[in-house]
Amino acid sequence: MQRGIDDKKIEAAMRNKTHDDFITRWAEFVKNDKTRSWKKIHTEFINAQFKKSEEFYERLKKQPNGKKKIIEIFGIKNLKAYPSLQEKDKQQNIKKTLAKTKKIT
Repeated sequence: MQRGIDDKKIEAAMRNKTHDDFITRWAEFVKNDKTRSWKKIHTEFINAQFKKSEEFYERLKKQPNGKKKIIEIFGIKNLKAYPSLQEKDKQQNIKKTLAKTKKIT
């Protein structure tokens, strides 16, 4: 059975209400917490977000055209600053060129 547009709107409204309620409760907790225990909870949450992001980009790099997608997402222009995003063949060519240059001079 396929859900209708009205069902999706109701579900979205409930999700937004729940989210808003949580934000209000969290703000009250932070405001009234004398022990400042919220800082540890918050730090763990933020660190987990960074970790998940890094894990995602590592997985994406391994996919076909993954490195290209990352370059496009972030609008990276200076690939020399991101050696892990350079194609291995290109890195090897750069190393070979540098080696030849050193032999010539």
